[in-house]
Amino acid sequence: MQKRCKKGTVDLVVADPPYNMGKNYEAYSDNKKVDHYIGWLWDRLGEIHIAMRPGGAFFLFINDGLVSEVDMAVKSLATGPNRFYKKSHIVWHYTFGQHHSKNFTPSHTHILYYVKGRKNITFNDEPIRHASARQVKYNDKRANPKGRLPDNTWVIFPELMPEAFDPAGDTWLASRVCGTYNERERHSPNQLPEPLVQRIVEVSSNVGDIVIDPFLGSGTTGAVCATLGRNFIGCDLSPTCVAESRKRIKSARAKIQD
Repeated sequence: MQKRCKKGTVDLVVADPPYNMGKNYEAYSDNKKVDHYIGWLWDRLGEIHIAMRPGGAFFLFINDGLVSEVDMAVKSLATGPNRFYKKSHIVWHYTFGQHHSKNFTPSHTHILYYVKGRKNITFNDEPIRHASARQVKYNDKRANPKGRLPDNTWVIFPELMPEAFDPAGDTWLASRVCGTYNERERHSPNQLPEPLVQRIVEVSSNVGDIVIDPFLGSGTTGAVCATLGRNFIGCDLSPTCVAESRKRIKSARAKIQD
């Protein structure tokens, strides 16, 4: 980061760092020894913790190979009442996993959800509530008329993208944004789908809040924040990612203003 955020001001952090899988990043070597990678990530986690306000939320995307090590690193980063507490372990189940010839095809990513401390936590449940089976199937009068909260497996089939997270679960099913998709930004080797990030931003921040993505990449978090009225700060080592993401965020903001 060229500039530090003011200590204790950030409401939400959405982080999708490199997974140490050898992808071709413009300004970063994605092929480190595990202890080197954890140390590299540790330094950035420390900056994130300092920037966040007490009660702020932190969503961290990570793959199978490093999820245990990274989870331990986050939880041991700080002590005291304002340390990171793990609130949920979400599974994003996607379609179009990369095919393996002698192993099961990987089809999910872990989303580790932490909060800084246990007070003043933002969790807006109304945007994500859905009708329960009691209501839809059985017309049970005991069901909460407001619906229920989804599970922590998130799933979205491509044909259901307009409805975003209609299926319930803590496994979130959303298609990866593959290289052949029209919405794919070409300047970054990976890209999160906007409905996935939108759920996180709506739940864990309010209009006018500060949201940070410390691994800006294709700029998805910034584009979502632009449409939802959040203040956004993005960081990336790649000049190309910064330049192209600025264009994407500006375009998203213009669409709302129109």
